[in-house]
Amino acid sequence: KYEDQFIDARTLIYMSKNKRTMKSPDVFALASQPVNQIRIPIFVKKNNDEGLSFYYVGDGKSLVNQFQETRMTSSEGEGAAVVRMLFELDKPVSPLLFKYLTSVPS
Repeated sequence: KYEDQFIDARTLIYMSKNKRTMKSPDVFALASQPVNQIRIPIFVKKNNDEGLSFYYVGDGKSLVNQFQETRMTSSEGEGAAVVRMLFELDKPVSPLLFKYLTSVPS
């Protein structure tokens, strides 16, 4: 239901939880990362069918100028406020893992 995705092996889009704005404490903390220097470890999984396991792909740097308040349509047809955030990883995801995470099931 979320639009989280890799743009390339080093950059990814993360959609916040619903009912969030740039002023929400969690989003504000991530957007302030260039100043507050918090560590943002990035864990991903291909889909929920993978169970509880995640892949650590590196630490993320907030690309704050790319954060954007938007709306996502819920299953009930309502628009929920979310923030679309971009992060740059400290190193690219390995080619094999990147191919697996971004491949479309046949």
